[in-house]
Amino acid sequence: MSNTIPGISRFPCGVLLAQQRIEDVFLEEINKHPNVEICRNVEPTSIEIESDKVEFHDTHAIAVNLRGTAETQPDKVTTNVDSVSSRPSGKVQHRQTDGVRSYQETIRAKYVIGCDGAHSWTRKQLGFSMEGEQTDAESGTIMIIPREDRLVRIYCQLSAMVPGSDGRSDRSRITPDTILQAAQKIMKPYKLEYKYRDWWTVYQVKYNESNDYNTYNLGWKLAMVIKGLAKPSILKTYETERRGVAKELIAFDQEYSRLWSSRPKKDTKDQHGVSMVEFERAFVQQQLFSSGFGVHYGPNMLTAKASSGTTDANGNGAGKACPSEVSIASSHQHLASKTILGQRFPSFKVINHSDARTWHVANWLKSDGLFHVVLFAGDVSQPKQMVRVRNFATEMANRSDTIPLKREGRQLPSKLHNAYRGHSAKDNGGIARLLTIHSAPRHAVEIHDFPPLLLPYDENLG
Repeated sequence: MSNTIPGISRFPCGVLLAQQRIEDVFLEEINKHPNVEICRNVEPTSIEIESDKVEFHDTHAIAVNLRGTAETQPDKVTTNVDSVSSRPSGKVQHRQTDGVRSYQETIRAKYVIGCDGAHSWTRKQLGFSMEGEQTDAESGTIMIIPREDRLVRIYCQLSAMVPGSDGRSDRSRITPDTILQAAQKIMKPYKLEYKYRDWWTVYQVKYNESNDYNTYNLGWKLAMVIKGLAKPSILKTYETERRGVAKELIAFDQEYSRLWSSRPKKDTKDQHGVSMVEFERAFVQQQLFSSGFGVHYGPNMLTAKASSGTTDANGNGAGKACPSEVSIASSHQHLASKTILGQRFPSFKVINHSDARTWHVANWLKSDGLFHVVLFAGDVSQPKQMVRVRNFATEMANRSDTIPLKREGRQLPSKLHNAYRGHSAKDNGGIARLLTIHSAPRHAVEIHDFPPLLLPYDENLG
């Protein structure tokens, strides 16, 4: 049974997965790349930045000092022996004592990404602040969510949290029994008990906004810059795009928490309760945020859209951008009114012309480092429309030798023709994949009526 908003995703059901299972998925994918290594029992101790070199893309202007430990075999223990080994990224110092090897390492890098959460060490090292407030919700609301393996997760609000020396609630005084007693109080006159506890934690609701953000939005842009396929200036759009979204999400989360903490309305005259209509509206908005459809990016060098004038003091949101950050391209929203510029691409079911199989469009928009050019070809059973499509393909083929991206003042060659035909960037250096969607009856057009550029043909697989 579907529990998501129809039309926003190819996945009809939203599910909750334990963090361990999500990490297993990440690890499985990471293990496919032999040049990527995960180091555990390692912590950073300091970070140094050569400010005069950060603008030069080819320099490793950042030095991160690390400290780590690793257990060794007893027969290989060496006491109080230091050694230094070099590697391209920096230097490593080893020490082995009492069966545990400790080491210090300095890694030099072009970029460092801080993905270390709300209490980010990276953010503190760089002097970035978290602006906002924290709250302790009043007791009275409980949320119960069925989980995998016959587990049930219970979210329970706690009151009377004692603040610590830093002003934050002292979570060290909270025990599983504290949580159970609070839940039992909320559930009265019903009883709540358990015999097995898989996991528990306590967290405090905080509405903070950092000066910088860690997200997928940064990942693909940074990859393009490192590969030399985009200028470092596109990294500035990370903040201008995500800062506005962070503010919107914080405001919504505050309202959503209020709704969960409030009692339902007794009747239409009740001025203090929450109506189910209001709660349903917020629930739909929460799904839009979770799926990405609640995010709308404003005009910048990557998103060519008209300004709506709705911008905040920082220039974020869907309003005007700085002239230096505006795309040189132009867009015509009316040509694809349901594909909103600056919003996630919607996924609808389409029929594959070659084999009549049904697919969601999103299945063909893989996150593999390539851009996707989607050609809405219209009714290609009409001769005039097919002529327009062929002219488009001819123009694209004529531009396949170079692309309008520059690196150090030179045109960057790229085999776009092969990339358009479905090969990966890894195989040929391409940066884009072309997907054609038309509205003509399938039986009215032969597949070979389309120009070769639009056919995903493989010499070995057909």
